[in-house]
Amino acid sequence: AMIARISPGSSDAFIQGILASFHDTFSILASNPLLGVGTGNGFVELVRNHRNIDNNEKYVYLYTREPWQYQYPHNVVLVILLETGMVGLVLFLSFLYTGAKLFLMSARRWSVSFSVPLTGIALAILALAVLGLADHYLWTVQQGRILLWSLVGILFGTISPKQEESSPAPHGSPFSPRLEGV
Repeated sequence: AMIARISPGSSDAFIQGILASFHDTFSILASNPLLGVGTGNGFVELVRNHRNIDNNEKYVYLYTREPWQYQYPHNVVLVILLETGMVGLVLFLSFLYTGAKLFLMSARRWSVSFSVPLTGIALAILALAVLGLADHYLWTVQQGRILLWSLVGILFGTISPKQEESSPAPHGSPFSPRLEGV
């Protein structure tokens, strides 16, 4: 079974299921490219009758499935595109791009003790990005959403504004340098 996953044949039901979900996704996107089908409605649309396959033998087995046998495409980008359309995908990717850019700009000002754990967070986000290209649970399953948005929140929470003062303590605080003779 493991060898079939590494080098699948054309008759592997798992691979055909993924290809069928990609086919379904693109056929739905053809009618809703700009705004998608709505957040949370992707699966409903996949199960509906969007199966104009013209008796293609490759998909006959796959389209005689029960509703519980359907699956999202195994790609977060395609799921976001399916549910929110081009508008939502562009907004989501620009949101992440802005966060990553500000995160990297803030990283230049970090001390070593602060940068080590945040490098781990950055690597975790990168790992999730790679995982998102092969699975959909970061967008479709509650635990995946919690994981995704928690890490994105940490990413944005570590962004620090540019500091103009040389002292890390605010003026007038007990930790600010005292000026003798004032």
